[in-house]
Amino acid sequence: MASAALRLDRSIAAGDDLLRSTNGGWLKRTEIPPDRSACGPAEELTELTAQRTADLIRTASACAAAGSEAHKVGDSYAAFYTWRPPTGQAAA
Repeated sequence: MASAALRLDRSIAAGDDLLRSTNGGWLKRTEIPPDRSACGPAEELTELTAQRTADLIRTASACAAAGSEAHKVGDSYAAFYTWRPPTGQAAA
């Protein structure tokens, strides 16, 4: 995480624009990806957690006996993440 000094923009007075004064450096250096509404540590942790959860489910399912709870969870996960709506129809 960047230090507070790196986030500051000293060319803007806090009384004129507090947001840009305190976060202007970060705003200048950071590009929010077009498919996201935000970008920062919380979003990075959310993405990392989702990836680790998916990896855990896939690994547990691959090693589990057919019909076991772990295998059923893996099957459900795979069905959910590979499902696509029929051509020409929107997802419900």
